[in-house]
Amino acid sequence: MCYQGCYKGILWTIATKESEEWVVDFMTAENIVIEIIETEDATLAGEKSYVLKNNSAVGILRVINPSEKSRIWNLKLEVGEKMGTTLNKFFSKEEVEAKSTWETSYQLDKSNPIVKLAETVDANPSTGEIDPYFVYNGKEKCRITLDVTNQIKVPIQKLKLVKKIPAFLSNIEIEETSVGVANINRETKEIIWEINPLDTGSTATCKFIGKPNVGDVSEKDSEPIEITYEAENALHSQIKPQLTCLTDTMNGVDKQEGAKPGTWDCEAEMVNESTIGITLQKVVIEMPTPALVEKVVDLAPNLVIPPGKSWKHSFTLQSNTVPKLTPKFDFNTNSIVQTKIVGKQIKESTKYTVLRAEVEKIITPPTVDAYANTNLNIIINVSNEGTAPIDTVTITDEIPVDFELPQPEQLKVSLNVDGEVKPLTTENVKISLSNRTFVTEVFKLVEGTKSKMPPKAKLSIVYPLIARAPKPGTPYPTPVKISANTSPRSFPYVSAPEKVPEIGIRYVKRAIKTMKSVSPGETKGEFAVKVRISNRGDVELENIQVQETMPAGFKITSFLPKQFVPKEEGGRLTWTIPRIDANDELTLTYTVEGSGEFPRTEPEVVVDAMEAAIKKDTDATKAAEIASEAPSIAGRKSPAVNDLFLGLAKMLQSAPITNKVIGELEKFRDSLGSIGIASPILHEMGTYCRDLKKWDQNKPIVG
Repeated sequence: MCYQGCYKGILWTIATKESEEWVVDFMTAENIVIEIIETEDATLAGEKSYVLKNNSAVGILRVINPSEKSRIWNLKLEVGEKMGTTLNKFFSKEEVEAKSTWETSYQLDKSNPIVKLAETVDANPSTGEIDPYFVYNGKEKCRITLDVTNQIKVPIQKLKLVKKIPAFLSNIEIEETSVGVANINRETKEIIWEINPLDTGSTATCKFIGKPNVGDVSEKDSEPIEITYEAENALHSQIKPQLTCLTDTMNGVDKQEGAKPGTWDCEAEMVNESTIGITLQKVVIEMPTPALVEKVVDLAPNLVIPPGKSWKHSFTLQSNTVPKLTPKFDFNTNSIVQTKIVGKQIKESTKYTVLRAEVEKIITPPTVDAYANTNLNIIINVSNEGTAPIDTVTITDEIPVDFELPQPEQLKVSLNVDGEVKPLTTENVKISLSNRTFVTEVFKLVEGTKSKMPPKAKLSIVYPLIARAPKPGTPYPTPVKISANTSPRSFPYVSAPEKVPEIGIRYVKRAIKTMKSVSPGETKGEFAVKVRISNRGDVELENIQVQETMPAGFKITSFLPKQFVPKEEGGRLTWTIPRIDANDELTLTYTVEGSGEFPRTEPEVVVDAMEAAIKKDTDATKAAEIASEAPSIAGRKSPAVNDLFLGLAKMLQSAPITNKVIGELEKFRDSLGSIGIASPILHEMGTYCRDLKKWDQNKPIVG
């Protein structure tokens, strides 16, 4: 009777003869072991994404004789499919003693590791997307996620991951572990994560958090990771070795004459005298006769003969003499194949950059004269002081009162990278104005892996500013702040100058001298009056109002200059003069007629009369009256302005010399002021006239 089974890919058979039974414990029986161990050693680059820097794999093929006393000999090993290895197809060995090993090593072609390791550093988890950039002096917690994935069809055993804790992180805590056990060794400053097993095709995750201490902008090292593991019944190669060899056995045929003459009862026997199981594959017994060689036994038992056991087969044959038999027993020493992949990976430390930007505001000149109209130039510089590329910058810039707001198109934005300055357009810039505050948004500075604002680059905003008679003793702060960010978006870095920028005001004394003369005219009751206003100071005087008292019984009959028309109301004459430059003077002449005494009175001169009037007339009734009068004033201005421009154009067509043009332009400016044109325009015209005075005064001007 036969019993068959299988253990580790080896078929076995237990044969019984009558009442005798062989009991085989294959779990403890000695078998030749063919052991194949392939070792992979990989290095992952210190990149934010998975990059296999190098991977080497070697293999060892061993034939192990575990027997305490039995040797094996005539070893022949066929490796099968050897593609992707440096193995030969066949190997042979004369013998392997008991408790000895025969081995050979080989190289394998490069292949992917059986475990995929990934590390994700999220510098600011609250942003909702993975942020690989740290913020200078940031307060956000950092999360590091470790993932390991089994990429083969058998479980991974004894997986151990050791992660060195980054030096810039403190207060480390394990947040989540999906599989296995993770612990923090605070003495060695390591996170140790062990998994046994990691199932086929599965991914295990470990997350830990810590507080970053980013007090400088140097790149931060995530520190390396080492992972070790093994997988039984797995190979990178496709080899399937087959071993044949011999060990200690005895065989023969027992011949006994039968009950009838010429009849022989025979028994063939194979004895396993080793401590290693063998498999009897084929038995052939031949008997030569005068005519031919007869096969009297031809069997293929294919059964296992355990150590110390035997196989027997009985048969009968006819022979008048003692038969001469030639037995042949084919067997193989039993072996099992054990395979394993042993792996080690090291992920190099990844460097993470830091977001930081600083802003400065340069005011030129830093100090202006009080009461004066002064041109300034403003430069706002935003410098990338970190190690991370900047994608967006928002600049908030406040303009103080008493300073004329520039138009948004006057703000010029540029980038300076390594000394090369390039202007930015609306493709990257958006400017808005609200409540005397400019908001300049600069965006899309990162395209793919290329940054327009890398570390050390400088973003500049330049624009003109005009002081409009600022007041002495009044502070004029002009705050500026920035908010910078990266791509993908992180927690923004917000910065402002340590000291709020301020436009200084230099106190300049205003000096005004008023003189008056009254003389009799050519006819009785006629008087000629002159009022001279002299600006003896170093700053211009604007919005000057001169008032004269008109005695009862008199009326004005003529006045000069014609561009300054006095307003007569309630016994008073009022002239409005837009501007008198520094160290300049203006004489008002008028003639009156009447009867009686013409007493001398002193003129009243008010500087900044417009502002004084606004401060004085705060009640709603007066404001309503001014509002109702505004349309008629505007209507009166239009024809007068038209006439003035026509006269100026006619003069310029005659190609006058420079000196004449200056005189006509100054008259033109004063005439505009007499009809209420705003002082900024008059200021610009005055500046232009001063520039013309530097030219050749006899040079003709065309156009």
